[in-house]
Amino acid sequence: MRVIDVAIVGAGFAGLAMAGALRRAGRDDIVVLERADEVGGTWRDNTYPGVACDVPAHLYSLAAHPNPAWSRTFASGGEIQAYLRDVARREGLGDRLRLRTPLLGADWDAADAVWRIDTGAEPLTARSLVLACGRLTEPHVPAIAGLESFTGPLFHSARWDHDVDLAGKRVAVVGTGASAVQLVPELARRAAHVMLFQRTPAWIVPRGGGEIPTAERKRLAENPGDLARLRAELYAEGEQRYASRSGDAAASAAARDIALQHLHAQVADPALRDALTPDYAFGCKRVLLSDAFYPAVVSDAVTLEPTALAAVDGSTLTAESGARYEADILVLATGFSSTQQPYADLVRGEDGTLAEHWAQGMISFGSTVVAGFPNLFVLNGPNASLGHNSAVLMAEEQAAYVVRALTERDRRPDRTPARAPRGRGGVYRRDRRRRGIHPLADRRMPQLVRRRPIGAADLAVAGYRAGVSRAPGLHRRVGVRARAHPRARLWSWRREMTVPLRFGYKASSEQFGPNELLDFSVLAEEVGFDSVFLSDHLQPWMHDGGHAPNALPWLGALGARTNRVIIGTSVLTPTFRYHPGVIAQVFATLGVMYPGRVVLGVGTGEALNEVTLGLDWPEPPERFQRLKEAITIIDKLWEGERVTYEGTYYSVKDATIYDRPEQKVPIYIGASGPAATRLAGRIAEGYITTSGKDPELYTDKLLPALDDGLAKAGRTRDDVDTLLEVKVSYHPDHDTALEKTRFWAPLALTAEEKMSVHDPLEMQRLAGELPIERAASRFIVSTDPDEHVERIAQYIDLGFRHLVFHDPGHDQEQFLRTYGQEILPRLRKRFA
Repeated sequence: MRVIDVAIVGAGFAGLAMAGALRRAGRDDIVVLERADEVGGTWRDNTYPGVACDVPAHLYSLAAHPNPAWSRTFASGGEIQAYLRDVARREGLGDRLRLRTPLLGADWDAADAVWRIDTGAEPLTARSLVLACGRLTEPHVPAIAGLESFTGPLFHSARWDHDVDLAGKRVAVVGTGASAVQLVPELARRAAHVMLFQRTPAWIVPRGGGEIPTAERKRLAENPGDLARLRAELYAEGEQRYASRSGDAAASAAARDIALQHLHAQVADPALRDALTPDYAFGCKRVLLSDAFYPAVVSDAVTLEPTALAAVDGSTLTAESGARYEADILVLATGFSSTQQPYADLVRGEDGTLAEHWAQGMISFGSTVVAGFPNLFVLNGPNASLGHNSAVLMAEEQAAYVVRALTERDRRPDRTPARAPRGRGGVYRRDRRRRGIHPLADRRMPQLVRRRPIGAADLAVAGYRAGVSRAPGLHRRVGVRARAHPRARLWSWRREMTVPLRFGYKASSEQFGPNELLDFSVLAEEVGFDSVFLSDHLQPWMHDGGHAPNALPWLGALGARTNRVIIGTSVLTPTFRYHPGVIAQVFATLGVMYPGRVVLGVGTGEALNEVTLGLDWPEPPERFQRLKEAITIIDKLWEGERVTYEGTYYSVKDATIYDRPEQKVPIYIGASGPAATRLAGRIAEGYITTSGKDPELYTDKLLPALDDGLAKAGRTRDDVDTLLEVKVSYHPDHDTALEKTRFWAPLALTAEEKMSVHDPLEMQRLAGELPIERAASRFIVSTDPDEHVERIAQYIDLGFRHLVFHDPGHDQEQFLRTYGQEILPRLRKRFA
């Protein structure tokens, strides 16, 4: 039986977040088990009138899938469900998502270090099991005498019966929690009368919000940076609420005053107001948001019974106060069984079931892993619930931890879990017979086992994400849109080209110093670019005003200062001043540090960067053979150990790269001729070329050569990233746009004119002789944004899926902000 890498149970927010995080980290061997017939979790199941989220919608979204199109500040349940369907579609889970497949049992097999999973169909075996089942799944039905005798329709709010007609009916609602405060105002509008049984009143604060104007949605769609800032602001606002929910006396008192002012403003009757005033401290129970609940309660349509429902006899309902009511319909808005999770009885670890382990209370390490249950991860586990911010953020942070823990496990195949003390984390012991994870798998993970509930503020201070937790961008995301997929010899980015286009920023290392270039690249991520590439030059094209920072340490610094963009070279020469083994080590290290984000772009090189070191500069055929041999060595070092290789130009003996990423760093081959382009099609994960050449070069030579190479390897365009470095000079003033290209006039020189030039002064002299029209000939020079987009579109129409924009001007900040505001939104809309 085939062993799956990771099995995920549940396809709500947490399950989809986990699947996406694993795939972006290159772990494509997953399965998502969902008992229902579609994704959505609690938003699929809860369809009662008025159902909505009480977290602002722009924050109640996955970081990898921000949604500028939310129609209201607090999205309805139906809109959230539609969003989750769209996320599942965009994640491309395909047959990895198994609907109508419930978890019936999961047993840890210590001998084989796997989980044996029963779904009622074909048994499954997985190395790791992630429970993303959610907390709000199993409706809680209180023990009420005679409940089964009720003669009319009886259902829980989480299992709403839409076939029941409310018009003209007396509807009784049991409960005044989060669902009830949304439901009761809607029932008051539809039913003849509503009786509301309140066991305990809730603290309720103003909700606010409303419909989001179309213009605002359009602005956020066109300006991803604005959406990211909005999410960060909403996150920060939520964190400010933490103090009032965590026992801070002054903060709790201030929040209590707001709730009381809200109550007094909406409820004039002193007796009714007293009945609606909690007698416990603010923050001890979930604080609710509503502007409509109190007005409904004070209306003639609703009767508040300030005690619990004690008994049912046919259609007669008796409260604890002794009051009796007649009802036609009975709705239980009584919450969920959240302290004892139903799945706990189904999961058996080393010493028993989760239910037995949690019999005295749900405990875990970091809210995610449980002693005695190796390679098991619980999302939304013990103490993971939030009362002040978005639970989606917590699920994403837990998913990121799972990815790191699995990577650490695979990096240490000689370790296996030892049995841990009950209630605490676990440790590793050396044992070459088995491998696995226990709660302390990631030694960088801070101790978070506490006697009190853990809130997001605790996690941020303690460094829940191994020392990284910050508001800008909300999370540090390792994610790029690439999804690794293994083939016979190499990893590839198969299926990647079926996702939307990527737009990158070309960091001009020949024009700017390293620190300035870093600032520009960080800004590129902020304004919405998907990638940052730079060339690795020893010398610049122009001596005056030129720069040449080394790409290798600079990429490490860029990875540390950015969160999501792909970073790489376009291109680097691994054949002269570098030994290919050194490049293999450097990029493996970068891949470990920034998994899923690093690209190695290589090419045959230029004399400008090699001859000055005293190296001979061979003819093109030899340079091409050197490149092929270098790639072979890099691949071998990334795939094997104790590698020995004797080539024509390079050799290695008993060489091992000791730190290698889980996902192989993809190799892109840069080429301007058919031979190297064909090689990219045969062996590489990506192909790089540049814009501004004769259109027939692309249509008649380069792209046919790429297709030929792909065909020889049994691949298609969907198996490679086709990256085009697009030279652009956009400015409202034509003369300014034209003059910006002057510094990059060397690009207009023919290959014959510049290939043997190794002195920047000589290159500068040759370029200086060119008229401005020729200097600008490689660039799309535009003054109108729509015309600019149409000229770029010709390359997308040719089939290039990853466009990296190179602006020649000295004011890169202006370029980036203008592109982020005017060009990228138009491109994304044009090719949506």
